[in-house]
Amino acid sequence: MKVFWILSVSILMLFTQVIAQGQQENYPLMPCDNDQVHKNLVVANEKQLNNQGKLTMFQLFEVPNDVFVPILISLEEGKRYALNLSVDPGYKVMEFAVIDGDKTEVVTHKSRNRKGDSVVTQKVFTAKETGMHWLIVSQKVGKKASNCVGVSLIELN
Repeated sequence: MKVFWILSVSILMLFTQVIAQGQQENYPLMPCDNDQVHKNLVVANEKQLNNQGKLTMFQLFEVPNDVFVPILISLEEGKRYALNLSVDPGYKVMEFAVIDGDKTEVVTHKSRNRKGDSVVTQKVFTAKETGMHWLIVSQKVGKKASNCVGVSLIELN
């Protein structure tokens, strides 16, 4: 019976991953290359990784002005995560949210950049359910068409 349970859960996870990959393909991310965003994200990750955290996602991508960019992330119920976002200093307003399968906002954040600084925002949270969640990122960048954003997700111990 235990083998059946493990096999069933494994098949369900594989099926969910296949469906999730198909969904992310509907919203392809445009990669970007920004040394400062990359460096700031690496520095922000160091503390959690030195404390035996596990890096589960690290990606830099373009976020167009005033557009919601959806990214699929996989979370496990009861586990703590650190979500780090590094943003190019050209942004005016940045918003993000993690939304679970019930369309409930697990994490939300909104910030304004009045000084033109490079910013790394970190949110630590505990997943309330296992499965694929949406990370939705949006920013206003003034006269620019888009801006580079770096995202990392670390599973904490």
